[in-house]
Amino acid sequence: MPEVPARRLLLPVFLVALSLLFLAAVPSGAGAAQPPCADAGNDTIVVATPPADDPIGPDGTVAVYHGSELVVHLCQSENSTRTLDDGALQWGTVLESTDERLRIRVEGPTNDSLGTLVTPGTASGPSLAIVDRTVETSLVTGSIPVASADQRASLRRAESTYVQRERLLERQLQRLENATGTVEDGGEPTGDPIGETMATREAYRNASEQFRAELYAVADSSVGGPGSAAALRALGARSTGLENRTRHRLQAHDAVLRDRQRSLTWSLRLRIFGVGAIGILIGGVAGALLPIRRGRAARRRLAQGEWTTYSRRAILLPAAVGLVLLCLGIGWLAVTFGDVIVEVLAP
Repeated sequence: MPEVPARRLLLPVFLVALSLLFLAAVPSGAGAAQPPCADAGNDTIVVATPPADDPIGPDGTVAVYHGSELVVHLCQSENSTRTLDDGALQWGTVLESTDERLRIRVEGPTNDSLGTLVTPGTASGPSLAIVDRTVETSLVTGSIPVASADQRASLRRAESTYVQRERLLERQLQRLENATGTVEDGGEPTGDPIGETMATREAYRNASEQFRAELYAVADSSVGGPGSAAALRALGARSTGLENRTRHRLQAHDAVLRDRQRSLTWSLRLRIFGVGAIGILIGGVAGALLPIRRGRAARRRLAQGEWTTYSRRAILLPAAVGLVLLCLGIGWLAVTFGDVIVEVLAP
């Protein structure tokens, strides 16, 4: 029985030991990034740190893209007085400069060793290789650096689709303008210009969003620079301008259609009321003609001393026939053109 408590103590001891081993292993696998000059010792060397990469020493090659940035470090002993000199730098622009550190944006080709930046003399340093992965766009002058061949292909496809949809929308806006002129001249445009414009604009918007997403992917990558940012601004201005022109053309066409609708509505109203007035006039004259003739005939007979009668049915019969015909006509119009008449007569 005394062995049971000892066995129970084994589990906590094991867990504590395991925790200590884990804590001891964390710094080696998840610690801070290695300092650029950690392996330099007392030697004077140049170390480069490309974007999203570990430091590269004299035996390595720094592969960077046109437009990307890298940091050059001078590693030397405490008693050394050598510095980094950017005066003869021709393949890039220095963004930050100290005696032992340069931040450079790559803007031109070079085969120089980074050790040539040390003065006086030179030092061992990595070689520099410029990877030319850029894309020419219609948005900005010059090229945009990309991170990979796949990214370049995706950006080219997105721009090609965008330019195609943009041209289709430009042509559709011209057709819409022609249709507006046709309506103003009293004609009927072919097809559905508004529906076709809305569909073309929707396709253009989708292509614009896809192109913008690809540009954002380039801007967010390690090579994203001023070129991709300028392209995004240019795309925004270009899309906004085309959207504004599309909206104005649609509003102009809609205004012309409303004017024509109002004109046709008043024209139909005048026709309906005119025809109704003429019908009432003709019906009234025709309906009164028979009673008037019979009344005159009765007066002639009375003047000649003849016996005659004059019944009110001579007036009621035409009135009843006219009322029946009027009801039949109104019913036929209501069944055949009821919706149209209500739409026309409604204010």
